[in-house]
Amino acid sequence: MFPRLFTAVFQRWFPAAFLGVFTTTFQWVALWFRTPSSISTTSVSSLVDDATAETVYLQELSDAEARYGP
Repeated sequence: MFPRLFTAVFQRWFPAAFLGVFTTTFQWVALWFRTPSSISTTSVSSLVDDATAETVYLQELSDAEARYGP
């Protein structure tokens, strides 16, 4: 009885055309709540190390281009 009543009410209040919009919105809200707890300090330090290595590489490349030409 209850599942059938719930289905009827749900279909009346939320037509199929809007189901995708609600689903997407709820997914974004769930991701927004989940994001801060899913970022670990190891991943942040890894990103910092990668950015530092890339900065050093680009500086060396720039120095080499200045010395030897493009």
